[in-house]
Amino acid sequence: MTDSMSERIASSNYANLGSYTENLTNRNSIKRYNRILGLLLTHKPLKCILDELIELIEQERPGSICSILLLSEDGQHLLKGAAPNLPDFYIDATNGVAIGMGVGSCGTSAFLGERVIVSDISTHEYWSDFKALAMQANLHACWSEPIFNAKKEVLGTFAIYYNEIRKPDRSDETLIEEAAKLASIAIEREKTEKAQQLTASIYDNLPYAIAITNADFQILSTNPSFERITGYSLNEIEGLEPFMLMSPNKSSANCPQTRAKKNPSSAKRKTAKNILLNKPSPS
Repeated sequence: MTDSMSERIASSNYANLGSYTENLTNRNSIKRYNRILGLLLTHKPLKCILDELIELIEQERPGSICSILLLSEDGQHLLKGAAPNLPDFYIDATNGVAIGMGVGSCGTSAFLGERVIVSDISTHEYWSDFKALAMQANLHACWSEPIFNAKKEVLGTFAIYYNEIRKPDRSDETLIEEAAKLASIAIEREKTEKAQQLTASIYDNLPYAIAITNADFQILSTNPSFERITGYSLNEIEGLEPFMLMSPNKSSANCPQTRAKKNPSSAKRKTAKNILLNKPSPS
């Protein structure tokens, strides 16, 4: 066998190995997305989803220890989200740390909004205030990826630690980026649900009559104050237009429903708030 032939075979083998690694990475990506999507669709708690995500990453990268920190409401501190395999003393010591330049890998990543790679914690300036703590936990490398929402606002960080000095390769960088995106989906779902719960609570408890309509101005829902103020239950008016509501001291000629028949386009520009009137009292 000639040298050139040997080189071609070796080159082919490396290409096949690279293709195999890429396919394996893609299969693992699909597995992660499917698993996290399944947990989201079954409305599992955020902590459960983040723990599962960390387990998937740690299984794919033996020797890694992962952590997810969440940005506080004031946007100034990092709070524990999930880190099932970090020592408790380390988690407690870093919980609530202020973000900023040089505040470890995660504090710096959240502050800058960009990936921070520290391959040797013992010599890196970002870790000067936390070096002793990291050494006590036997942590020697930390790569941190910011977690963004759809508006590119920082939600927290996803970090991968190692018990040895270590630099990431391209597949490691892809992995931590994917992990941060999956964490983002779970965190945003949690925030959206909390916002929806707050909105529902306000809707149900406001002392004002509120009706929700579709694009055709057909009533879909009303809040509890609606029936108390107007006298109409949802069963009576669901699917109707709010223009039909009129006060007993209004004539049919001035009724909003009558005006709507004469000039539908102008009537539809009105809001339910402007033309909502009480149900006539029984005589």
